[in-house]
Amino acid sequence: MSARIIHAARTRCGTSAPSADRQRMLSCADLVQIGSMMSDNHALLREIGVSCEALDRLVATALGAGALGAKMTGAGRGGNMIALVTDEQTRKNVSETLKEEGGEIIL
Repeated sequence: MSARIIHAARTRCGTSAPSADRQRMLSCADLVQIGSMMSDNHALLREIGVSCEALDRLVATALGAGALGAKMTGAGRGGNMIALVTDEQTRKNVSETLKEEGGEIIL
């Protein structure tokens, strides 16, 4: 996560200690906030040029299919993305929609 996103997580969870446990930060945030942070982080990665058109399309597809958040993962410039869903029906919908767009689903 970028420094801005980590800071947002700390702020939302009521701690500003740089060494705060990430699991504790995430456990005090709700899934909608986490999803929003993931999508914000992807936008930052796109801005600095480490994303690519194919990943941007898959992230947008996942969000359009009901994911709470989505972002690229790994070294960038192609490869992998992750999407956050909360229930089985949304998972199926996001998975099927991503497959239609050429994505490979790994659970």
